[in-house]
Amino acid sequence: MDANQFDRFVRSLVAASTRRGLLRRLLVLPVAGGLQLPLLEGGEARNRHRRQLRQRVEDHRDRIHDEKRKKKKKKKPLPCAQVGQTPVSGQSCCTGLVPNASGQCVEPVPATCAQAGQTPVSGQSCCSGLVLDGAGQCAQPAPPSCANSCSGCCNGETCVTNTSPLSCGASGAPCGVCSGLQATCFNGLCRCDVCANGCPFSSVQAAIDDPSAPTTITVCEGQYVGDVIINRSLTLIGSGDGADAGFSTILKGTGNSSVITTGASITVTLQRLRISGGNANKGGGILIGDGTVTLTDCTIVDNQSDTQGAGIFNDGILTMSSSTVTDNQSLGRGGGIFNNSELTATNLLVSHNVAPLGGAGIANTQTLDLQSSSVFRNDAGGSFDGGGGILNSADGTVTLVDSDVINNVAPSGGGISQRGTTNSVTLTNSVVAGNVTDNCAPSGSVSGCNG
Repeated sequence: MDANQFDRFVRSLVAASTRRGLLRRLLVLPVAGGLQLPLLEGGEARNRHRRQLRQRVEDHRDRIHDEKRKKKKKKKPLPCAQVGQTPVSGQSCCTGLVPNASGQCVEPVPATCAQAGQTPVSGQSCCSGLVLDGAGQCAQPAPPSCANSCSGCCNGETCVTNTSPLSCGASGAPCGVCSGLQATCFNGLCRCDVCANGCPFSSVQAAIDDPSAPTTITVCEGQYVGDVIINRSLTLIGSGDGADAGFSTILKGTGNSSVITTGASITVTLQRLRISGGNANKGGGILIGDGTVTLTDCTIVDNQSDTQGAGIFNDGILTMSSSTVTDNQSLGRGGGIFNNSELTATNLLVSHNVAPLGGAGIANTQTLDLQSSSVFRNDAGGSFDGGGGILNSADGTVTLVDSDVINNVAPSGGGISQRGTTNSVTLTNSVVAGNVTDNCAPSGSVSGCNG
């Protein structure tokens, strides 16, 4: 470019008032061809830069979008836990399921519980305060006392006070307060472990033999035929000791053995039972081994033995209260009771028993203690040893308190026959009278006994 061209170039540039006008002049001047390439090259660079910048912006926007999508995916709830599954963190049981005690999802127990008298369906339980009774229905639990649960006595329980016109259970006597085992009174009815139909057991022996059976076994009214062997500690409770099976519990023997046999080293309680029909060498009604036995409100009747103790043979520790031993017959001694160990009795009646070899009422070889009891009209008519009422051996001791021995029969010692040691019988406020052939023998052997 020469000097003239350069001057014109400069003046043209100065005349341009804007950058756009300056650019037009540059393009039309002779020197434009030389400058056009750099300018074009600079424009393409800027365009590339802009495209790159735009691409970076778009890439950045895509990254932000992807990150937001990832965050949204992380926040999406986990699938619910099905039946039998344990929900993980952030997970819950599916609709209609609830976690159980182990944390697993299960179907919920129906909200409506079974009311009194209803049988719970699957998954249902009794309402609060109710329990299942023997028939599988919801009912009030056994109360602390019979009188609080029903208006009268349960079947087999005795009246304490006669205050209610109604009765509770089959043949229950009308009263307001009841005695005996309160568990027999359940929801106003008598509940038993043993009965002819509808109970867990249909025989007494089955209930005794079952190790899962309770230690207190209740037996409904009725007659149960069979000889019973008790080989574990338990309490056996019937509905009464009367002669009518419709109101009482009668344990009737087969006639080939003792009706009840108790094993050694166990504790047995018998209540409200009638025991009859036994026939054994000894202990036709009850044969007691070396254990502890308590009889309450029981009657031992119509049993036989070949040698000793037609009603009861005791070789353990026997306690009796409010019981009767009557109409038993031994071919040897102890028509009613043969006590070979320790016997304590209160309110005991021993009557109308027979033993031709002596001790028609009671034959005693060890310790006999009678309180408020009566030995009445027993017969040892053919006995050389005598003792129509009581025969006491040389090693035995007898204590009678507030008791009587009346109208018994024997060739000698119609009331009491004392063998061997004198004064082994102690009478305290007791009566021995009206016995045949005499009241006590030998004469003078029993202090306080006359005739």
